[in-house]
Formats: sequence, C-alpha cells, structure tokens
Amino acid sequence: MKQFVRFGASPRAAIALANTSRAAALIAGKPNVGFDEVKFVAPSVLSHRIILDYSARMDGWDNQSLVRELVATLSEVGREIPADVRV
Repeated sequence: MKQFVRFGASPRAAIALANTSRAAALIAGKPNVGFDEVKFVAPSVLSHRIILDYSARMDGWDNQSLVRELVATLSEVGREIPADVRV
C-alpha cells in the first residue's frame, strides 16, 4: 500500500490523532485512550492529510479505505511481548 501514497501525513497529524483519540475516549467515558479509539478516529483524522497516487484510484482505493486497511494491519502492542511476561 505504500506505493499508493504520494504524500503522507505530517507530524501534526500524529498530534491530531492523539488529541482526537483522547476526545473519543472521554466521550466513551474511559479514563485513558486505547487502540480502539485510535482505530475509530484514524480514518477521519488522516484521510484528508494524505494524497494518494493515481494508481490507488485506478485500483479502487480512496483515502478512508486505505487508512482503515493500514490501521487494521497494525499490532496493538507494536512488538512481541517477552515469553516471561506472558500470563
């Protein structure tokens, strides 16, 4: 999917994603942000901050669907939990 993105989101997009995720958690009555909030707000926050290549449009991708697909491929933890920490 990397080949479909002509210009990616700026560092300010990460700030907007964090702030919007906090707001979503607050509205849901949660004391902190979880990955569910990030997944929920990511398409709205990031879709207008990326510019897709023409090949993405030819293959049927739009900004929101591409962001949804990218977020779906992310691990919540980001790295493997060591075996001695697992329950």
